Amino acid sequence: MDFKSFGFSDIGKTHELNEDSYLRCDKEGLFVVADGMGGHVSGERASQLAVETVEAFVTRSRSESIDNFDEYRKDLSTEQNRLLAATRVANRRIREEADKNPATRGMGTTLLALSWKIGTWRW
Repeated sequence: MDFKSFGFSDIGKTHELNEDSYLRCDKEGLFVVADGMGGHVSGERASQLAVETVEAFVTRSRSESIDNFDEYRKDLSTEQNRLLAATRVANRRIREEADKNPATRGMGTTLLALSWKIGTWRW
């Protein structure tokens, strides 16, 4: 099945800075949306880090085994575990960056990710 996606972000009426980041990768079947926490320091940086980290982890891990990754859950599929692990790695990366720079302490983001692994979908 072939499909195409699109992405759009709007700053809204109440904010001065757009803290959204997103990834749409039709080829990989990976879609990620992160919304930096408005009113918190460096929300835009946190959302950017989250998207970049999830993309890098998912892309890299598709050619490697992740069943020995910390907290691999046998009740989840490989793709579900991949996204769960990617989210944990992104969280750690954001926390590490926030801890090393007092100006970014407290930064955060929401994260939503969808992996549509090509070739595994059945009607």
